[in-house]
Amino acid sequence: MRQSLHTWLELFLIVALPLAMLLWWHTAPENGYIYDDAYISYRYAVNLANGHGLVWNVGDVPTQGYTNFLFIVLIALGLKLGIQAVHMAHMLNALGLVLIGLALYSMASLYFARPYGRILPSLAATLLPLSLINALTGMETIFWTGLLFAAIALAMRYIATSGRPWLIAYAVVAFLACLTRPESVLFAMLWFVTLLALSRARRDVLLTALVFGVAGALYLLWLQSYFGAILPNSFYVKVTNPFILPGWFYIVEFSEQAVSPIAFWLIFTIGLALL
Repeated sequence: MRQSLHTWLELFLIVALPLAMLLWWHTAPENGYIYDDAYISYRYAVNLANGHGLVWNVGDVPTQGYTNFLFIVLIALGLKLGIQAVHMAHMLNALGLVLIGLALYSMASLYFARPYGRILPSLAATLLPLSLINALTGMETIFWTGLLFAAIALAMRYIATSGRPWLIAYAVVAFLACLTRPESVLFAMLWFVTLLALSRARRDVLLTALVFGVAGALYLLWLQSYFGAILPNSFYVKVTNPFILPGWFYIVEFSEQAVSPIAFWLIFTIGLALL
């Protein structure tokens, strides 16, 4: 009974504290801005909610001028329910922040018995200023990241328990991540290979991966039939451009802004847990 109470208190802490910080951050005048790219998604969502389909201009042919299909669909659903696009985006990112915290807590619980070993990784990630900023920019970044973290946590639970529900849940959440950002398929494939290598029930993994692949193929067929192309417009504009800056620049910039601040807390958490 006491252990159960402690667990609920830990869960409350890793959910309530980041949401409270997010609300406080949202009220600060200097943090009340929305990235201009977010309005691309909102325009598609408005047209979709009004029954015009996934179009940029009403009456035009459908165009895939976005890379966040599920995010747009959910914002359109919010619009149908009377929720403004920006507010719906903030709600989805708040959900993503919660998913990140819960996923890290679940993963840490597999290795650390001490409470702070389970809690600190979650708080270190969700209270990171960059996480709070991205949750308020109107983009899908934190929502998508939450889905990825949740998928990884479910995969790790399956590895630890061999419970088939964990495997199915992983496949579902990973597929939702793929619908949110197409590059998620790389993460999904990597983890399916990992599960296949570590699982004692490889047939279950193969069958689940097959169903995942069929669902993905059906989605690609729909993209081809609806838009006339599988990949979004941005792919043909950016990837085929020989003058684009090397990706290494963005990796270094991200490491300086996000990885470096959190690295100390991760090392500190591991050190405490090993004491």
